[in-house]
Amino acid sequence: MSLTISALRLGVFSVGQDQDFKPLGPGDKPLNGDVKLALNPFLIEQDDRLILIDTGLGSFYRDDMTPLLLQKIADRGYSERDITDVICSHLHIDHAGALAHRENGYWELTFPDAHIRMSGQEFAKIKKSRHDEPIDDYISFLDARGNIQFIEDDPEPFSGMRFEIIGGHTEFSLAIFGGSEGARYLMAGDVLGVRAHVNRKFAAKYDFEPKKSQEMREQLLKQAYRSKAFILSYHDDGAPVYRLTGWDEKKGYTIETAEHDAAI
Repeated sequence: MSLTISALRLGVFSVGQDQDFKPLGPGDKPLNGDVKLALNPFLIEQDDRLILIDTGLGSFYRDDMTPLLLQKIADRGYSERDITDVICSHLHIDHAGALAHRENGYWELTFPDAHIRMSGQEFAKIKKSRHDEPIDDYISFLDARGNIQFIEDDPEPFSGMRFEIIGGHTEFSLAIFGGSEGARYLMAGDVLGVRAHVNRKFAAKYDFEPKKSQEMREQLLKQAYRSKAFILSYHDDGAPVYRLTGWDEKKGYTIETAEHDAAI
């Protein structure tokens, strides 16, 4: 299998309970009470498919983040029309905000030729919830115009791709298992959002089901270690692509980080 993983670094931010993403410069610390989060969509070149996992904030950032995302894709030699699949680990706006974007006052699909793959249960739940008007308009547009494929209907849509609903961070958060023997990757949204989660045992209050998130994190780490899979951590501001290469009962996992890209 031909497989290349690229982290598309959209920036590092200070984020508080208001969910406002305030940009940070190199070496800057988050504001008091905030956490430091990066936004790293992942571009996967896998055989004849070009896959994007999560998208960033898009038009929901103070300055539209969509042009930066498209430039990062162009830097790898591709355009928005080359993307075959966009996969949403979950539907929080910092992960799924650029499925469409504003253009001349109207919503347009950012990746018009792509299958958009997400949990149908999560999408149904979001459609029933109340949001600010821009988000409601965005959801309605995607519902009407997006080529959305629900993973419950097709959990293994093509060779080397499998989805599993793991819950935890949101009720229907996904784990995304890609690749094949000897060349595997795992992305689990905010259940494994940063490398620092690897050797910490904790239940986060911000999760929908904190204990479930903790349990799934431990299970997924064991799977990733056994299969030698690359782990993709969307919010890590250092090295978002890494593998687990050893285990010690006292120290936990040994982490081997990749440079920005991990070519397999």
